[in-house]
Amino acid sequence: MGEHILRARAATELAASLHHNAVRGALIVGAPGAGKTTLLRHVAGQLAGEFRFIRLGSPPAPELVPGPVPAGPAGSARPSGPAAEAPAPAPVPPSFGTLAPLLGDRKPAYAVPSLAVLRQMLDHLSGLPQAPVLVVDDAAELDEGSAELLARLAGSGAVQVLLSARPGTQLHDGLAELANEGLLSRHTLDPLDQREALALCRQVLGGPVLPAVALLLSRSAGGSPRNLVALLDESRRQHRLVERDGCWVPAGVLPESGGVLQDVLRRELERLSAAQRRAVYAVALAGPLRLPLLARIAGPRLFETLQAQGVLDFEPADDDAQLVRGPAVRLAPAFPAPPLRRIVPAELSRELFERYGAAVSASPELAAEGVGPARWALDLHLTLPDPVLVETARQANRSRDTALALRSAALVSAPGLRPAAEVEIVRLYLRQGYAGRAAVRLVDVLARATEPELLRRAALLGQEAVVRSGGGTAELERLDHAWARAAARTPELRGERCIGRLLRHHAMQLEGRYAESIPGLRQVTAETNDDGDPALVARTLLAEAELAIGGHSAAAELAAETLWRLQAPAGTEAILHNSLALRNIRCLVRAGHLAAAAAQLDRFEHQRIESLGVFGGTVEFLRAWIAFRQGRLQEALQMLTAVVQALRLQDPHQLLQYALGLTADAAGQLDEPDIVAVSSEAFHDLLLHGRRNVHAAMPVTARARIIAAGSAAGVPSAPKTAPVAPPAERALADAGPDCQRELAVLAAALAGAGRITEEAEVQLLRLRLGDADALPRLRDITAGAGGTEQGLLHVLAEALLAGDAEALLEMAQAAAASGYLLLAAEAARHAARLLAGQGMDGRSGDAVRLLQKLRRQLPGVVSSLQLDEVYAPGRLTVRERAVAMHAACGLRAPDIAQQLGSPVRTVEGHLYRIYDKLHVRSRRALAAALSDPAPALAAAIDRAEAALAVPVPALAAAVGQAAVGQAAVEPAREVSGAR
Repeated sequence: MGEHILRARAATELAASLHHNAVRGALIVGAPGAGKTTLLRHVAGQLAGEFRFIRLGSPPAPELVPGPVPAGPAGSARPSGPAAEAPAPAPVPPSFGTLAPLLGDRKPAYAVPSLAVLRQMLDHLSGLPQAPVLVVDDAAELDEGSAELLARLAGSGAVQVLLSARPGTQLHDGLAELANEGLLSRHTLDPLDQREALALCRQVLGGPVLPAVALLLSRSAGGSPRNLVALLDESRRQHRLVERDGCWVPAGVLPESGGVLQDVLRRELERLSAAQRRAVYAVALAGPLRLPLLARIAGPRLFETLQAQGVLDFEPADDDAQLVRGPAVRLAPAFPAPPLRRIVPAELSRELFERYGAAVSASPELAAEGVGPARWALDLHLTLPDPVLVETARQANRSRDTALALRSAALVSAPGLRPAAEVEIVRLYLRQGYAGRAAVRLVDVLARATEPELLRRAALLGQEAVVRSGGGTAELERLDHAWARAAARTPELRGERCIGRLLRHHAMQLEGRYAESIPGLRQVTAETNDDGDPALVARTLLAEAELAIGGHSAAAELAAETLWRLQAPAGTEAILHNSLALRNIRCLVRAGHLAAAAAQLDRFEHQRIESLGVFGGTVEFLRAWIAFRQGRLQEALQMLTAVVQALRLQDPHQLLQYALGLTADAAGQLDEPDIVAVSSEAFHDLLLHGRRNVHAAMPVTARARIIAAGSAAGVPSAPKTAPVAPPAERALADAGPDCQRELAVLAAALAGAGRITEEAEVQLLRLRLGDADALPRLRDITAGAGGTEQGLLHVLAEALLAGDAEALLEMAQAAAASGYLLLAAEAARHAARLLAGQGMDGRSGDAVRLLQKLRRQLPGVVSSLQLDEVYAPGRLTVRERAVAMHAACGLRAPDIAQQLGSPVRTVEGHLYRIYDKLHVRSRRALAAALSDPAPALAAAIDRAEAALAVPVPALAAAVGQAAVGQAAVEPAREVSGAR
């Protein structure tokens, strides 16, 4: 498995045991593949300077060592020549074979008693320069004599021991007595948790990996590190796990089995008896089996031993079922079923199936539940009835067994059942991310099916296929017409209008008519007041519409209610429910209910882990978005790096463009211009290639974030793709720098479309770049919107318009307490500036201290946290300030580029924007502009100018001192002579 050290706590506890005088060592208990050997090796390596670690193990065969030759038969001739001079090697007694490393050069012969062996070991150990620690893997397999002497050595204090054992194995009496008396500390290795599995995946792959990959593979591996490493290797071999720009993301259905894992499990099963192997194979082939049924198939009294060895275990179930049919038996996590099924000999599989069939015929109530028996029959090439095949495909889809779902559905031949089989194939395609294929098959289903419930499911799945494929109103209208024709020919559906109205209201939203769709959606939800799929879809669309027009409280309430209803098992369309759950969680994030959204994501990953193959990128995007809004920008940027690559392969909700916008925004605030440039270029490429997006406003808000990030980091944004604003609004945006003018146009376009929530995002970006014209509109659209964040934004806009520094400071404190750290920093910076200008040094100091506290909570963030801007609110970025200081000292662009490690063209672009912002035309004017707001800076510039005659390194040091107090003046509109 390699040196993948995950058990840091266990390693610390083992080290503590070796330093504890009251114990003689430690015993590690864990299932096969849990990492016992790796943990022992790690501890030995960590403490090699303090102890002498000696590894003991039973040799596979008696080891030949020098010793006296026993007498041969009477009359036998003794060898002559060289062979007669050297005694022939004799084997160490099997009862002491493990202790060979402790006997030095004097190996005992057959007749040597254990006391003599003990003396030899003590003589050998006494000559070691360090305290000896004996390390034994699988201590239960020690021979009796070795185990007895090892227990005596440890009990006497002559050595310490580190032992490992499997669950259910019996240690020798002496070692067991040490453990029972507390002289050996006991440590149990549980299956890997989510954090440990992700850490192991990162170690094996050598880079970041989408968390969904770790969750899915860890589940298939049963939490076993050994199995997980084998599945990672198999995933890479099959190209189901690929590296994109340093991040590992899934490129298909991840494997549940592989050749390496099969070989590992085959060796594990060789430890068992033939009857025990039959029992394990039966459970792997059929799924969980009732204990009486397992006894009839494989034999009695096998389960207890296999449970003690950690191979089988009880399936959690209700007490009533256990009383009637007996407890259900399943495989232990370290023995996953898919690879076990592949190593069952064909003849044995057929024999066990015949035994299973005979036992079920005698006691039908003991029949195994789930798809196991049907899969077993198909693997044996047996024929199943078409209704059984359809039900098998349906259950296989629910249990994430895509191969079985496709096999079962494809074998259905009855014309009346083919539409139902096609629906299962559609579900399979949606599960795998093939929304386009799903939409094509659904048209055929709606044209041929006659069962009302099947038609309803097909229509709703068709709506989901439109969402996932990025379709528009034309696709929804085509689906609506197909549904209308199907309803017309089906008597039970002729009076039903719910699904047709849902499709039409959804089409309205794709056209941007959110406010117009709300009354109809409210009526649909009122008429379908249940937990059926149409009602869940209607509530989701209504929550998205309320959020779009600025109704944050109503949207959050609807989303929370829908998520609660989705927890109930009333609906049957799990694939549809997965998508609806994530759409409602996204509503909670946009509405500012971040804690509730994070809790729902945790629940989603726990309850709907099978959906992460498609929605893993979406889930991680939502987590990154939450981290971004909470101000954890470094964490968000790291997560978004993997998210972008995952969404390039699987993007069922068309979030890639917005993810690129968030990436650029986070990178801009963290002063990462290279990442901003890459994200901007990728966003532009998406637009050029016509990537469809059902969210009309998302490309607009993503574009706004990229513009703002480019301005902050000094990186040119992608070519303009902003929608055209109305002439009156466009005239208002004509003044100001280019980036501010672009953002004003985007905000006006969103306002014209009634997208209030997205407009608020853009208006806040305008404010961050110093455009005070955004304040009146930001105040108006956040008034009465509901939600903590919107209320804070309203107070911020009102206080800035009124110049109310006290209100700003109070708002900053409230925002910090609510977890909106970036918003708190923005308000505190403005409050400090206003208070300083009013001569209220005490209160200004409070604002500065709050900023200092926020700086510690927001590591790496450069925007909104610059204390030098408190007294001179400039708009230069951190990188622009560094370039300005060098330029003010007289350096030309190539010299500045060399000092900062940037391309000359990048430095020239920075100079162009600096001259534009500060309304200067020469370096002398630049120095004057920099020195005016901060008198302390003037002296630093003088020192820097004095350093012009010295070599460049000394100049850089002087400029570094000058940069501490640097500030800039308000933006202006004069550009000339930047170079």
